[in-house]
Amino acid sequence: MHTSVHGAHDMHPPLVAKDGQTSSSAPLQMLWHAARPEVKLILLISIGVCLELSTPQGFGNGRKALALLVRNIFIPSLIISKLAPQIDITELYRCWLIPVVVFGNLFVGMLLGRATSPFVVKAKPIQQVQTRTSLRDRNNSLLKAKSSDDNFNSTFRQDQSLICPTERAKRRLQHIMTLATGIGNYGNLPIVIVSSLCDDSTGPIGSLYASSVECKSAGVAYAALGMACGQFTMWFFGYIYMLRVIAQEKRLTAQFNPGSSGNPTVSSAASKASLVDVCRTAMCSPPILSSLAAIAIGVTPPLRSAIFSPYSPCSVLVEVVETLSGGFIPAVTTLLGCNLASTYKRQRDMGGTSTVPVTVTASVIVCRMVVLPALCALGLRYIFRHFNSNVDGGEQWSPLFRVYLLILGTTPGAINLS
Repeated sequence: MHTSVHGAHDMHPPLVAKDGQTSSSAPLQMLWHAARPEVKLILLISIGVCLELSTPQGFGNGRKALALLVRNIFIPSLIISKLAPQIDITELYRCWLIPVVVFGNLFVGMLLGRATSPFVVKAKPIQQVQTRTSLRDRNNSLLKAKSSDDNFNSTFRQDQSLICPTERAKRRLQHIMTLATGIGNYGNLPIVIVSSLCDDSTGPIGSLYASSVECKSAGVAYAALGMACGQFTMWFFGYIYMLRVIAQEKRLTAQFNPGSSGNPTVSSAASKASLVDVCRTAMCSPPILSSLAAIAIGVTPPLRSAIFSPYSPCSVLVEVVETLSGGFIPAVTTLLGCNLASTYKRQRDMGGTSTVPVTVTASVIVCRMVVLPALCALGLRYIFRHFNSNVDGGEQWSPLFRVYLLILGTTPGAINLS
């Protein structure tokens, strides 16, 4: 974030090829510069796909081990090594748009998912299902005059237990759809795309900096701060939301079959205890602890200079952390490819059918990848037009920062939701 770009005359470099071509090839050059990060991402993901499909059993336990390695080692190393040296009070104040975009996408996306889910996944109201079932069972019991009250009660509960899982599955699918449109991949994909933009020294972003290292340092610092905000949304809003859904399902199950669950007071106390456990687990997770530590180190100049100084006793430890952070991009893209391939294998083993309806998938794609990016782009355009001026008349946010914010608004759903 402590970066310097060229002068005002270099803010928009001429799109002329080095071999003397005219600007008629500028559209093709711009198309290649825009497609290069996605091509690189697809090639990296294909490694994980080939690894998953290469064996009949798949990557299996190795995928779980790789996910734990990414969560506990690579993400904290990347956040500490890239965010702590770059952030300070001034930059933290200047980057206030990153948490605004992350949390704004969260709430607007969840509202879109919540509004569209009842039309896509239609679940009957609990009162109607229970009333129809009770009337049907009551009519059957009247036809069977010899059935006793005990048999009626057991038949009533058994029939309810058959209907309750169906309605519960529909409601769970509605909540999953809400989360899938709200929580995005704010760390993995933006880091890969920003790194690719900075590696292209002839592109519209990489050419603004003196070196690709300087550009990548600033871009990865932005992405690390966005990843920290994304971890908060994942652990707090995502898991706490799903915990409330599970507690609601337990109450509905108790309403359908009172004999299957215990005391409602005990269940409520257990739900509150589970909520406290989730909050404690979220605060103690390595990504969030590393995010808090990186911000604390960055906003404390004596501590930051004592740790990241070349002559500091911690320089060897810093080098180790930077080396570990270098494994984040290949590991997370390989993991993404493995997850995509494993989903394909499960559907193939099930005869080509999916447990998620096509209408749900299409609705999530439209809400997350079409409607939400359009709203985010309109909001950012308004902010850039009215709030991008400094006191001295210059621009408050660099082109790389503005491109990164647009990338945040176009990311797909988070891969950790599963």
